Amino acid sequence: MDRRRELLVRVYVVFLLFALIAGAIAVQVVKINIVEGDKWRKKAVNNLAWRNVEAERGEILSEDGSSMVTSVTIFDIYMDLTVTSDKVFNREIDSLCYYLSIYTGAGKLASQWKSELKRGRKAGKGYHSIVKGLDYMERKRFESFPLFRRGQMGGGIIVDSKIRRVKPFGQMASRLLGLNRKNAQNVGIEASYDEYLRGQSRRELMKEIAHGVWVPLHDVEGHKAKKGYDLVTTLDADIQDVVHDELLEAMQYNDADEGTVIVMDVKTGAIKAMSNFNRLEEGQYAERQNVAVTRLYEPGSTIKLATVLALLEDGAVSPDTKVNLNGGKQKFYSETMFDSEPHGMFETDLMTAFAKSSNVGIASLAENHFNKEKEGRRKFIRYFKSFGIGDASGIDLDGEPQKFLNDPDQHATEFSLTSVPWMAHGYEMQMTPLQVLSLYNAVANNGRMMEPYVVSKVLDNGEVVKENRPKVKYDRIASITSIHQAQEMLREVVTNGTARRLNTDHYSICGKTGTSKDYGVKLDGKTPYNASFAGYFPAENPQYSIIVVLYNPRKYGFYGGSVAGPVFRSVADKIFALKVDLKSEFYKERQTNVASTNYTKPKFSIGFQEDYGNILKHSRVPVKKETNARWAILNPFQDELSIQKRKIEADIVPDVVGMGIRDAIYVLENLGLKVRFDGRGRVISQSLTPGTTISGQEIVIRLG
Repeated sequence: MDRRRELLVRVYVVFLLFALIAGAIAVQVVKINIVEGDKWRKKAVNNLAWRNVEAERGEILSEDGSSMVTSVTIFDIYMDLTVTSDKVFNREIDSLCYYLSIYTGAGKLASQWKSELKRGRKAGKGYHSIVKGLDYMERKRFESFPLFRRGQMGGGIIVDSKIRRVKPFGQMASRLLGLNRKNAQNVGIEASYDEYLRGQSRRELMKEIAHGVWVPLHDVEGHKAKKGYDLVTTLDADIQDVVHDELLEAMQYNDADEGTVIVMDVKTGAIKAMSNFNRLEEGQYAERQNVAVTRLYEPGSTIKLATVLALLEDGAVSPDTKVNLNGGKQKFYSETMFDSEPHGMFETDLMTAFAKSSNVGIASLAENHFNKEKEGRRKFIRYFKSFGIGDASGIDLDGEPQKFLNDPDQHATEFSLTSVPWMAHGYEMQMTPLQVLSLYNAVANNGRMMEPYVVSKVLDNGEVVKENRPKVKYDRIASITSIHQAQEMLREVVTNGTARRLNTDHYSICGKTGTSKDYGVKLDGKTPYNASFAGYFPAENPQYSIIVVLYNPRKYGFYGGSVAGPVFRSVADKIFALKVDLKSEFYKERQTNVASTNYTKPKFSIGFQEDYGNILKHSRVPVKKETNARWAILNPFQDELSIQKRKIEADIVPDVVGMGIRDAIYVLENLGLKVRFDGRGRVISQSLTPGTTISGQEIVIRLG
């Protein structure tokens, strides 16, 4: 009986304990849900939230698939020191600290890491920084460390990722490619094609572990947002590299404020290169504005091409028509016009007046034919508009500004008797360099004006989802007879006119110099000048049109022929050297005529500059040395053989195509690359794209 009573007492005691515990729980439930409910619900809402996670942006590629803009994911590692049990923490902390001492690069011993983490754990730190700026493979290594391999909830590892836009070619075409910014407006291709590049974001449940610091509540690896589409541009990486270097060198040499060079494919309107530079301070330049597309200016003498076309189309003149240059000075109503310099020429023909870029000559013809009555002025403006002047170029980029072309009907108070002669040589209008180039490209294309474009394809995992094809803006801006006469006059500018220093026996150039005053600007009380040259080559079968504009060149003059023209010639020379398809019958014929009987020029070659110098000196071959750099390009397509600079940068994969095997291996191995090669002769291809960051990779080079 006593035994039974003892058991019952025990049962009652246990039951009572359970009842007390249940009661205590019930009290806490009531307290949390009712008494303190608002407080805890508010805390939960503040601590957890659904947040948008942006997708990785698509790549921007050159026409040959080289990456010009890409997204690189950078990872930062933090540690929540509060989630791991004491048993697990104490058992694995030593091993973790050993790895941290080796791989973080922080210069801390394992014992220092252990002391730091134990102090943080004691202080209850939920967001302790471990290492920042890891790539994907480094991140996976850290996730394999003791303790961290248990994950976020078991081991406390927190991985914070950031997507950074990187341009492997550095500043090359930087403003054209554009910027993707969170706190400012996007620009360039990044802005114009944002809907394709940005991809599809997703919503993710995240918790705030520190003020403003949110991390995923769950491991979402494998559930990434859909990456943006890739863009294939029309840019030729080789031509873009040439344009970038030549423009920067010209800007520094002339101490100009701004400058641009554009290269366009004549037949299609595809932009092959576009560089822009803005002066930051003396000798320092960077791409800050897309001058080519957004900078309005009065183009000056390059627009004499439009005036001549208008006169030819209206049957007023032929290239042989006589015109009086009046010694380079002429009064039009209340204003006096001057040629760029007093030349003492009087009666001559239109061909010569255009080649010598006579303001007086061209303006006089426009005055006599179009400015005698209002209908003539209207006709003059209609011709200009039919040539695309005063109209947007149509390029697939945002930001083309409002244009201005003086008009007797739309701007009656601004259009005066002096408007026609001044418009005849490029004033009382505002244009961008790209719009001027579009006119020259149309003349090169036998009158067909193309809309320029810079993106050819939009790709989704290699599949084409959108394609931009060449688009005709005006099927013919003038009759074929007028176009051919204009082409002859543009050729005369280079053979006997203001651009005669650009003439070469190796290929034919057509173009026009331009020098204009920037009346909207005052610098040190003076009106600055702009120097330009627009043209195309080869004349017989035009492939590329080019415009060069330098704004406010300070050092060595401001005339288009002496400032912008040499840049055009240097760019054209290098494009000609790069593009085998330009070596036409014209080129072959002139090579035969000018070839020396004493020696044969060596082929285009890249290698050690001192070796070239010694060989050429020994062979008694005439050569123009343009650089003292260690690595150089031997260029046989200038008027004389020249040794030019070849850039080799630390930490960047160089372009070794054209080098001999000895030089290529020397350069690549000294940069930390592992080299394998196949074949014999000179390098004809390489497995790593030039401009890629070096991190000890293997590179395979093919010889042929």
